[in-house]
Amino acid sequence: MAKFKIIIPISVTVLITIILGMSLKISYLNLLMLALYSSLFEIVVFLFLNKSLKTKFTLKQTLDRFKEFLKYTKFVQMLLLLYFIVRLFLGLDSKLILFYSHIFIVFNAVGYILCICDIDLKRKR
Repeated sequence: MAKFKIIIPISVTVLITIILGMSLKISYLNLLMLALYSSLFEIVVFLFLNKSLKTKFTLKQTLDRFKEFLKYTKFVQMLLLLYFIVRLFLGLDSKLILFYSHIFIVFNAVGYILCICDIDLKRKR
């Protein structure tokens, strides 16, 4: 399980992207390209941040760290959602809706990757 800890955020991101894209009637080629590029981005972030393949945190500790990440980034996420809602009211086509929601999904996936890796989430003053 320790070697495959990156599979969870990648699979969740791909699954949510594909479900959202299919509900918006986006072509499968566009969905696969978006899922592929976001998966590659998440793998690169994981490889740069991960110091070893040994699991230093249990699943409960990882989820607690992810809750802490969500607490620290709640204002950024609210701004992303507010921008997305304003753009929805102005009228967007389905590809832009998928793109903006995908930014929000990948932001949270990278936050989960930060929680998997041995990265200190607290600000140092």
